Amino acid sequence: MTSLYITSVNTFSGKTAIALGLGLRMQAAGLKVGYLKPVSTQPYKAGGRVLDEDADFVRRTLGLETPPWELSPVIVTNELLEEVMDGTMVRILTWYDNEWGFSNRMSDTAVAFGKLI
Repeated sequence: MTSLYITSVNTFSGKTAIALGLGLRMQAAGLKVGYLKPVSTQPYKAGGRVLDEDADFVRRTLGLETPPWELSPVIVTNELLEEVMDGTMVRILTWYDNEWGFSNRMSDTAVAFGKLI
């Protein structure tokens, strides 16, 4: 499996559009495509659940079977921010830095994209 992480320092910079375009192109080339938006700041309610609008749109467009709440598992809402600010939420943050593994995955990604061109 090859992974591609799309990021930006700005909001509303087209990350979802790029991911969707690449996903559609990869599907057209016969590849299996998945999607994950680890943290969302754009909550909306559908079917009684709080979801990420982008993740749900990508899921429907790419025909993914994964439920939208699994595609974007962390959704920052006003309620969540209030819990953090008033101290009623405990946060555990971890980080694992694996530069060698990341570099290898980026190399694999470049090779995979080169085969599509």
